[in-house]
Amino acid sequence: MSLTSRHGFGTENKGQARTLWLYTLSDLMSLLLCFFVLLFAMSRVESGRWEQIFGVTIHDEAAMTAEERADKEAERNAAALAEVRDANYLQALMTERLGGLSLGFPVTVSRVPDGVQMTMPADALFASGAARDDAALAQTIAPLAQLLATVPNAISVLVSAPRSPTPDAWRAALARGQAFTDALAHAGLDHVGAIETRDLPGNGPQIALLLRDRENAP
Repeated sequence: MSLTSRHGFGTENKGQARTLWLYTLSDLMSLLLCFFVLLFAMSRVESGRWEQIFGVTIHDEAAMTAEERADKEAERNAAALAEVRDANYLQALMTERLGGLSLGFPVTVSRVPDGVQMTMPADALFASGAARDDAALAQTIAPLAQLLATVPNAISVLVSAPRSPTPDAWRAALARGQAFTDALAHAGLDHVGAIETRDLPGNGPQIALLLRDRENAP
């Protein structure tokens, strides 16, 4: 008989080896418990939050008035845009939302260094190069203003820098920017900031809205 057998050392080690599987079993049971708790938590759908983001059911949608549908759409837009901080995602989201609007003028959404830029041909908004009546222009851009009203980003109006260096040309360009800003406020978008002149892409004079990066907003 060996010394380890005589003192029971070998027997003790063998006993511990026979119970090591219990550690693995306890870990497995803990993981299974966490898994089923997670499944239970995911199975409880918060219907209010779901409807806020994805809209109400078809039955409720059919029973709504036009005003109630507009309010519900505004709530969905607000929920989708409230937490947007990435400018690339904001660009994609605005492009998707604009695709569902009935606008009488084209809007080009592009990524610029200081945010997301929405560019429109000024001639489609202003007649004969002059500023249009605020009420008429507000009616034209009302769907766009309602969409942007849910955007938490700082917004600036950009107008094409005039090709002529004369003071009258600059005054006319800034007058367009001011008329556009006033029309946005008339349509319900009242958090538009400064009016700037830039070299905007496109044929002819352009007017744009700049949704500034939230991290770099002044």
